[in-house]
Amino acid sequence: MADTSLVVGGCRATPGGLHLGHLYGTFYGLELIGQPFNFCFVISDCIDRERVNANCYRDIALCVLGVSPTDVSVVRESRLRPSLATLTDYIERSLSFRRLREVHPRRDLLKASTFEGTVADFVYPVHQASYLIGLGAEWASYNDDNVNVVGLARRAASQLNHHFGTSFPNSPRLIPRSPGRLNSWDGRRMAKSNNNTLGVNSGPSQIDRFVKRMVGRSASGPTSFAHSRPTEIELVYARLFEAPPNALQGADGFARIEILQRAARDRLGKYRERISELSDRYRGHRIDELLAHFERGARQRIADTLESCGV
Repeated sequence: MADTSLVVGGCRATPGGLHLGHLYGTFYGLELIGQPFNFCFVISDCIDRERVNANCYRDIALCVLGVSPTDVSVVRESRLRPSLATLTDYIERSLSFRRLREVHPRRDLLKASTFEGTVADFVYPVHQASYLIGLGAEWASYNDDNVNVVGLARRAASQLNHHFGTSFPNSPRLIPRSPGRLNSWDGRRMAKSNNNTLGVNSGPSQIDRFVKRMVGRSASGPTSFAHSRPTEIELVYARLFEAPPNALQGADGFARIEILQRAARDRLGKYRERISELSDRYRGHRIDELLAHFERGARQRIADTLESCGV
């Protein structure tokens, strides 16, 4: 096992690459860990198979490598599942439907018996918990709406230890953030299903439109807008875009639009350039070779975790 702790984040393999919600939920607040760490980003390519193709995970991988503030290994969940079969089997056989319903991201639909997703989507928390345990993650870098799945991983590790005398650590812990997730310009959680995202490689016109919508919600009418003050969500985006500290304080609505647009164009422009460079470097199937390299390391870590725990 590595001496440094492991942080695990990730997202589903859906079209469109990463958006700011992924960026915030995965890489924001890593300084709170306060200790050396390695980072593993898991692309869940076993869900919504009718929407997943090679370009989905390749685009996400390039975006992750382009925006990550730290060294990161990017892996495909499908390549880890065979190594995690023992853990997954145990969790599946010990997890009640009631408990699954409590921890599932779509628990409201399950409780109302209106869930229409695939079986893969239904058991997604089980597999997520298994790779968190199997990789030996000490930290989970997700939005706060994943706290239930992180709790499932901790509980499953505890049950493994109790029933089989193993020594899986009762981890991971969810990295605390304030706010716990990134809302979009419309006040809802930024998500592709909500059609309110801003991609990390968006162009200037998309950025400008997004910022105008976000700041414009602070007041209605030209007079009140001119005298409005920054909202909490504007301050979050200012930090995310690395705008100058206190730049929004005392600024009216029109000035805040200009400040945030300028900061966003600069920050996302750098991401776009970096992603483009990586795309040129890993043209064709070379990105698959890089992922395969990361996945060999992840499978070895899983094997080391299971061996050290006597599984």
